[in-house]
Amino acid sequence: MTAPDGTVFSQSGTMLEVERPRLLRFTFAWVEKNKRGPETEIRVSFAPDGQGTRVIFEQLGFADEATRDGHVEGWRECLDRLSKLHTQTTEVEP
Repeated sequence: MTAPDGTVFSQSGTMLEVERPRLLRFTFAWVEKNKRGPETEIRVSFAPDGQGTRVIFEQLGFADEATRDGHVEGWRECLDRLSKLHTQTTEVEP
């Protein structure tokens, strides 16, 4: 991941479960100076919702609330970008 200021952040993880088309479950850990930090688990669920899809994002296993809260804004930005990309893609249909 590259921040707007050019700072590069590395992370790693392992896919734990894929249930098409409803669930992705994987581990997540930041990597700094070739050392893997504490691991969390991420679950992303997808469910029909009218003519769209409801996405439920959960990240579990934080050591404390401050660490958890530090991830909220980053994931919110990531999901907002994904939503904008999807909107741009679906509006440009041939």
